[in-house]
Amino acid sequence: MIDGEDNVLSLGGNNWNDFDRYMTLNASLIFNRKRLDIPLQLKLLIEGVNDTTQKLNELCDAGWNGVFPIPDLNYVSVPSDIDFYKVIQSQLGEDYALEVLRSIRDAGFFVGQGDVDAIRLVDTSDFRTSLLRESGAHKLY
Repeated sequence: MIDGEDNVLSLGGNNWNDFDRYMTLNASLIFNRKRLDIPLQLKLLIEGVNDTTQKLNELCDAGWNGVFPIPDLNYVSVPSDIDFYKVIQSQLGEDYALEVLRSIRDAGFFVGQGDVDAIRLVDTSDFRTSLLRESGAHKLY
């Protein structure tokens, strides 16, 4: 838990090897300091990076505080379950839910906004093979 924060999307490492790409993170949603009991993962594609967890750890070692958005990097994400969107909207309201989507650079949201950096990542084979490999991810994006 982050001191002073009641609502948190907490991400942790996952060693799932997805075609030699490691882009899956375990995720927990915490609202009013209580963890919601829904299984959730977030697939995070950072441009030019094959191991998301390793890159995030390197950034933290270099002084990044771990709070999204990640500075100075192009990335997009796809949550593993449609319930992610329902829960953040119902728990946080539309304005704050949109801030969460902006922070994690949700692929569907950013492509829908015409963001050229997100569109460039979505057009990569890494996005198509790793982030969209599961049928649920196709529905979300």
